[in-house]
Amino acid sequence: MKSGSALEPGVVLSFKVVVGQEFVVPPYSRVSLLQQPIEEDSDEELEYADSTSAITSTPDKSDGESDSELSDTHFNPASELGFGGVGYIWPKCEGGHEEE
Repeated sequence: MKSGSALEPGVVLSFKVVVGQEFVVPPYSRVSLLQQPIEEDSDEELEYADSTSAITSTPDKSDGESDSELSDTHFNPASELGFGGVGYIWPKCEGGHEEE
């Protein structure tokens, strides 16, 4: 943690996360070095999407520029944890997880 930074109640920090100068981590936030994984759709949702959508988009990585853009955004999380911060704040899950 850098000088002047603070953690609100209920914050969970992963290992090697750096909270930037004068940054206050919001209450009940989860902070990690990794971005939050994207929840994958079920097979039924994917089949429905395939049958209702004729347009699909795929990123074009043929010119190499996109690789450098990705690395620049990965190492610039200042907007996430303030100046000098390293890591990502995961959005809060609405309603929690259901047990099956």
